[in-house]
Amino acid sequence: MKKKCKNCKTKFGWKKIFRAIWSKSKIICNHCKTENEISLSSKIVFFLVGLAPVFANFIFYVVNDYFFQIGKLPLTTTYMIWYWFLLLVSPYLVNLKK
Repeated sequence: MKKKCKNCKTKFGWKKIFRAIWSKSKIICNHCKTENEISLSSKIVFFLVGLAPVFANFIFYVVNDYFFQIGKLPLTTTYMIWYWFLLLVSPYLVNLKK
């Protein structure tokens, strides 16, 4: 889903949104020069989704007394796969506000 400017509905590209997410800057529309920023709810969702595997593994460890792993991959590799996936899909999950 393409994200659009809240003023003129111009679509923003993946790269522009990605840079704004991870550099904590605002997205400036090339057409109308309106500043769009990432909503607080999106920032909270990214924080919680980023920590989801850590919390899930902690709960799994408390209940079953061992850590969950994908095959024979080390736990850190499993987390890195999750974070790379999160990085790639993050521009599609954000909500913008004026």
